[in-house]
Amino acid sequence: PEELRQPRESEAEESPYWFWQIILFTTAWLHLHFHLPHRGCALLLKILRLIFVTLGLIQADHNIPMTLKTTFKKLGVEESFEIRAICPNCRRAYPENSPPDLTCSHCAIPVFKTPAPSSATVTSLLSSTAPKVETKPKPVLQGPFLPLSTQIIEFLNRDGNEVACESYLTRKTVAGKLSDIHDGAICQSLKAPDGRKFFDAADDRPDHDELRIGLCFGEDGFSFTRTNDAGSHSTGAASFCVTALPQHKRYKPRNLLLTSLGPGPHEETCDEFQRTMAATVTELLMLYDDGILAKTPKFPNG
Repeated sequence: PEELRQPRESEAEESPYWFWQIILFTTAWLHLHFHLPHRGCALLLKILRLIFVTLGLIQADHNIPMTLKTTFKKLGVEESFEIRAICPNCRRAYPENSPPDLTCSHCAIPVFKTPAPSSATVTSLLSSTAPKVETKPKPVLQGPFLPLSTQIIEFLNRDGNEVACESYLTRKTVAGKLSDIHDGAICQSLKAPDGRKFFDAADDRPDHDELRIGLCFGEDGFSFTRTNDAGSHSTGAASFCVTALPQHKRYKPRNLLLTSLGPGPHEETCDEFQRTMAATVTELLMLYDDGILAKTPKFPNG
């Protein structure tokens, strides 16, 4: 199987202006701690940039972060979620880098918004001295997606999780006693592609270096209200827990593998949910049939 990328390293970039680095940290903190909106963060950065350019502390043609997304990227804390464009009618997902004139293959309606004509707003005036950046087409509806393969590799490389996932190789079961999910009929009878037990701990198993991981799926829907005057927004978080972890660690947020969030603004129907989960199901089949090569502390070469 194709080797996937290893746990990401910090992609933080140093700013030539030490004081701007402090401003970036402050802006990120205001967003994460006080939930300052993206537009508020961008407005703050543009106002401060205009002040520093006027004082001669920043060159007018120097490209510095002026959006929250770029700020996170410069600080090396950007999430690796892929934002997918979603058809607002049938919920079929498309890559974010699709052509801006893309229409849904099933509904034949535009997936991306038509760019609005520029206007002399306060924001545009504040950014008039900034370098012009080409904007990407914005989807009518969008949702984040993160492959399981990437998360599994990162999961195995932290907190001793690799050793915990090997517990099925040495764990003893007692007939008639159910003390863990691996004692259940599904885990005991589940077959691998080669016809042997999936959680095979026999001494004659084909590959002693192969680690097999059980995942349990869960989808948690919730709604939130932005303001007292705004309507509620419903979405759902699709995630997997690793069954080999001890029960007191299995459902901790740090150990859950979050794959996607529903686009909202209302709860998805069964058919819509199937389409949203299509990419994850395809990946699960790939993981079951082919597996992935993962470099871990015990197996640095994979």
